Amino acid sequence: MRTRSLFLSAALALVLAACGSDGAGPAPTAPVKAGRIEGIFVSQKSDGSDRTPVGDVTVALYTEFFQPGPNIMNPPTPIAETITDEAGRFSFSDLDAGQYYLTAIGGPGYTGMERAQVRENHGAAVILVGCLDCPPPA
Repeated sequence: MRTRSLFLSAALALVLAACGSDGAGPAPTAPVKAGRIEGIFVSQKSDGSDRTPVGDVTVALYTEFFQPGPNIMNPPTPIAETITDEAGRFSFSDLDAGQYYLTAIGGPGYTGMERAQVRENHGAAVILVGCLDCPPPA
């Protein structure tokens, strides 16, 4: 249990280190800038073990919720897509205030949909998880 807590703390520290970064170095206590969503994609087993940041995964951004899965018909078109870097980090910028939904496309394991709320005065941080042993919804 202690190992899991340490790993979760380390993953959160990675996300916080990416938040507010403009190339001048990490700013772990700074909020995410307005109009931005920043995050990290990790893969893990359903019990939280084997959590690893994953690079080269497409992350899609939507304005409407849907349940990702293999049998979805007519999914909405993402408003933006990006690729995670080698440390699993990703970001979207120049976003209007509002509610957004994110999921990974083609990453390892099953990834559900995560919600991010962007406000006029700050952005949002997200951890997307690709569950390696979770069955996708039918």
